[in-house]
Amino acid sequence: VKKIDKRKDPALRQQAEEVQSNLAAFIEYRKSFI
Repeated sequence: VKKIDKRKDPALRQQAEEVQSNLAAFIEYRKSFI
């Protein structure tokens, strides 16, 4: 995510951060089933 320049493309940067946090939350969610 840090490779995306937030000054050049703030929307893309925000979207990438959301995807990253969603992925982390999903992994935590899946761990609860194992």
